[in-house]
Amino acid sequence: MGSPDRIPLSQLPRELRSAADILDREGKALQGVKYRTLYGAVLDGMIPAEQHGGRWYVQREDLPKIAQALGASGPATRGRPVREAA
Repeated sequence: MGSPDRIPLSQLPRELRSAADILDREGKALQGVKYRTLYGAVLDGMIPAEQHGGRWYVQREDLPKIAQALGASGPATRGRPVREAA
């Protein structure tokens, strides 16, 4: 059995649906996200993931980052977004 902190990519859509506490109202749009979308985001480097034994895994602690990468604003934050230097 895998680590409880590690989520198989195939289970991520279910985890995002049940993670209402980390997603605001805009994040509810992620409830319909499909595995293929997530897989593409992993390959594009938008979602942090690791491959073990041919399967992709994400860390539970990365759920807010994943939600943001997929278009949810996540919990409200104060201040302006920080831009990375070019």
